[in-house]
Amino acid sequence: MSPEVIAICQQLIREGKTVSTGMLKSRLPGNTPYSEIIRAVQYCKQNPEAISEIKATPKAQTVTAPLSDAERISQLENRIAAMEQRIAQLELSH
Repeated sequence: MSPEVIAICQQLIREGKTVSTGMLKSRLPGNTPYSEIIRAVQYCKQNPEAISEIKATPKAQTVTAPLSDAERISQLENRIAAMEQRIAQLELSH
């Protein structure tokens, strides 16, 4: 999912709203593929906690201090855990 889609999903969740194709489509630019919107809605419904943990990177990246090894390892472990959870759910759905 694109960072923009992730950010909007997170915003909807923070607002207490249900992530739906209509809500996403109304907040995204017109050139966003419908298939990406559907994938985002499905992912949010299956993993409501995981979507809030994903870091949505802004389009214009700012220069930040490099992460320490411990911070980088923690980030990678979180990403791996989210991917493993997603793989498990995909395997169950097939």
